[in-house]
Amino acid sequence: MKKLVSTMIFVLSITSINAVAEDGSLDAATLVGACKLMTSGKSTNAGVDSICIFAIKGFVDGFKSGVNKGLSTALINDKQAAHTVKGIKDLTNRIDAVRSLAYCAPASTTYGDFIRNYLDFMGRNPQRMSEDYKATLLDSIENKFPC
Repeated sequence: MKKLVSTMIFVLSITSINAVAEDGSLDAATLVGACKLMTSGKSTNAGVDSICIFAIKGFVDGFKSGVNKGLSTALINDKQAAHTVKGIKDLTNRIDAVRSLAYCAPASTTYGDFIRNYLDFMGRNPQRMSEDYKATLLDSIENKFPC
C-alpha cells in the first residue's frame, strides 16, 4: 500500500508539473482553470484536479491554523486581548470565544464551498487572473465571510 501511495504521488506531481511555475508559484488563472475543469466533471487529469484540491485545502487549513496560533499567542501574551475573554480560564474555550472575530466562515463550510466561492469571486474579478492565487483566495474568503 505504501508503494502504491508513493507511486500515485509521483504520478500526480509529474502530470501537474506544467501548471506550476518554475519558482513554485501558482497564478489565479491556473487555479481557476484547474478548479473549473474539476468542478465540471469533465476532468480526466488527476494532476489538474489535485492542483485545485491541494491549493484550496492547503490554503484554508493553513489559514485556520494560523488564526488559532495567533489567537492563542495573543490571549497568552496580550493583557488587552485577554480582557475580551475575562472569566474564561481554559485556553481552548478562550480561543473558541474569539475565533469568530478572526475567522468568519461558518464551521459547516466545505472545501467545495470554498472552491465555488473562489470561482464566483474570480468570475467577478477577471482583472486579477495574473495575481498569485493566495492573494485572490484570501480576498474571496474575506469577501464572502466578512467578520
